[in-house]
Amino acid sequence: SFNKQTVSNTSFSASSLVSTQGKYIVTVVCFNADDNAVQGSGVILSKTSNNASIVITNQHVIQGARATNLTYPCLIAYSPNPTSNFTNIYYANPVYWADRASTATMNNYDFGYLEIRQEVNINGDKIVPIFGTSLILADNQRPTVCKSSELQAGKELIVLGYAGVGGNYLSVKEGIVSG
Repeated sequence: SFNKQTVSNTSFSASSLVSTQGKYIVTVVCFNADDNAVQGSGVILSKTSNNASIVITNQHVIQGARATNLTYPCLIAYSPNPTSNFTNIYYANPVYWADRASTATMNNYDFGYLEIRQEVNINGDKIVPIFGTSLILADNQRPTVCKSSELQAGKELIVLGYAGVGGNYLSVKEGIVSG
């Protein structure tokens, strides 16, 4: 999310946020033990020591993926240009770092992490790994986000994400923090 006051002071508009920050937003699809898909948005957050990107998403999106027997229970769709179709698809796995947050905190605030594991090509029902490709998204850059201290009731903000009703393109929501 982006604090609209900060955005206004730096002459950003919602459309300029899509072009400058949208490349850090991904679509996440995870499968649970019943093979049901749960979809959400994610934000490219950092990278691992193995040169793979880390994505933060909602815990409710990845929670069921931990219970599957799938080697890679999640897919991430990425595009450096969010106003066009996705250009890259990746396998991803939920990861947990106790030094970052406890599972109770992650559940309470509804967030979790995914690690990019393998680029793939989807052709109909077949998913084919593409070996030797970079697992770093957005050129190892991270988005500019507002500080949590700026998120107070009554403040205006802009949120970027892939809403279930927004189709394949990045959605922009403007609003006021209600609580």
